[in-house]
Amino acid sequence: KIAGTIAAGPDLRKIGVYSFETNSYEALVDLKETVPVTWLRDGRHIIYAAGDKIVLIDTQTKKVRDLFSNPNVEIRAPFVSFDGKLLYFAAANNESDIWMLDLTDKP
Repeated sequence: KIAGTIAAGPDLRKIGVYSFETNSYEALVDLKETVPVTWLRDGRHIIYAAGDKIVLIDTQTKKVRDLFSNPNVEIRAPFVSFDGKLLYFAAANNESDIWMLDLTDKP
């Protein structure tokens, strides 16, 4: 499976998962812009940055929840460490910083 964002219209994007087994795409979330998505190591959850938050999608239950939020920054480029325990991301306001989020207590 692969996850990504597709254009579903002039002002609509969808995050979804494409299955090579079934040759089908399943839309999970509607958005207004294209965003990169990242799989967690469990192969079930994907994350993406949306403005001031990082969002977690459970691809089996279709549940979506905010994993982290900070209204003072724009969050970009989430990346999961190889061992799946840390999430790195850029947090920008007037300057950019790299932040880490511990995922060991998360799904």
